[in-house]
Amino acid sequence: MKQKEIIRIIRKQFEKINTAYRSLIRTYSAEDIHAFRVAVKKVRGFLRLAGLPGKLPGKLSRFYRITGTIRNLQLQQQNIRKVCMASGNEPPPYYLQVLETEISGNILLANFLAKGRNSFKKEEQRLIDRLPVRISKKATERFIHTRMKEMHTLLSAAHPTDGSLHAARKIVKDLLYTDAYTGGQALGKKSHLLPYSELESLSVLLGELQDIRMSTQLLQSSYVDKAISERERLLLFDLRGQWLDEKGRKQQELYAHLRKKMGIGDI
Repeated sequence: MKQKEIIRIIRKQFEKINTAYRSLIRTYSAEDIHAFRVAVKKVRGFLRLAGLPGKLPGKLSRFYRITGTIRNLQLQQQNIRKVCMASGNEPPPYYLQVLETEISGNILLANFLAKGRNSFKKEEQRLIDRLPVRISKKATERFIHTRMKEMHTLLSAAHPTDGSLHAARKIVKDLLYTDAYTGGQALGKKSHLLPYSELESLSVLLGELQDIRMSTQLLQSSYVDKAISERERLLLFDLRGQWLDEKGRKQQELYAHLRKKMGIGDI
């Protein structure tokens, strides 16, 4: 792949980033934030394919990070309401307000970064200035092999940590997001580590675990202790216990998948 094509891909992806960004700053909805962050992740994956660090320049990096925090808080609100509705419990009003206050504070920070900005043109050009003159087939194959090997190492640990599982998920996303640019040479073909066709299902399992991990983190004592009533505090402790149990079940489901698809022994 020559530099002209590399630049075209980056510009096209930044068009998607900027379109999502303009929708996001009007609504700050979880859906608009998700669209923006996926577009950014695709750029990061492509940068790694090009042999560059996936680090984002300047305000794009900070805005990306803040919107991730906002979305985690929004999803926690949705999950709490959903679980309470299913169980017939009244949603914990004070805890939900604590989350809303944090959301509002982070939106203020995001708006400060977005002030007077209609796009990330400067950041786009800074990335373009770093691009290589070409991406060879050998470099593409090396990228795929290296990322697959890193993923396998993380997942084959005796007791993968939450951080290892999250890092493995990022690698899976990199491979999926860049497949369109690798010429499809690995898609559907068997690797000695994992068939590419299994990446999507692995991504789903790792994503579900990450969602549960975030939910339990947002129910740590620093949050629960802010509950205004004993009833609300007990409800939050109970919800955290339910999610920890669900996390254990999802981990076993993941480990069974890894044993079957990757030949990893009992974890």
